[in-house]
Amino acid sequence: MTGKLEMTRQGQKGQWNEETDDFRAAITAESYRKAEVQHLDNAPEDLAVDFSQHMLSNRYQPFNPPPAPVPMNTAESLAAGAEAAEVQEPQHRTYTAVLTIEESTDANGEVTYMAHSSPLVAEDPPTPTRFLERMQIRQERYRIQRAEENDMLAISVKRQRKLKMKKHKYKKLMKRTRNLRRKLDRN
Repeated sequence: MTGKLEMTRQGQKGQWNEETDDFRAAITAESYRKAEVQHLDNAPEDLAVDFSQHMLSNRYQPFNPPPAPVPMNTAESLAAGAEAAEVQEPQHRTYTAVLTIEESTDANGEVTYMAHSSPLVAEDPPTPTRFLERMQIRQERYRIQRAEENDMLAISVKRQRKLKMKKHKYKKLMKRTRNLRRKLDRN
């Protein structure tokens, strides 16, 4: 019985080899045919030289800059320009310079005058140095702004409480460090 089994196995094995030879040959032929894979993101290698010459010569145009912008002379643009010119207020600036007049007398008694001036220096508007002056200016600005606005401004209770605590903590800190600050001012 073992001999029969061996023969059937050999027979199946032989049969399998005979049937699949054609199939294997077809698979290997197909794999050789597919060895030349074309990737979509790369150009074909045999057309590489031809392709680059084609691209440079036929598809690209030489660079031509766009024309310069032309101002519009419509009634609307002229009206807007005139309105913008009216809105600008004249600016006043103050400049300072030192003028020195030199008087000299010769041996003959002739008097001559020579004038020298330093370069002009733009003078900034005086800034208030005292706290109360700065506060007054802020209040005036606020009143002017408030007169222009008719909206109600409300602050939430949470924010009011936060500001109150901030003020309280600052006062407490100032009270606690008062003596130390006085000592530092003396030195």
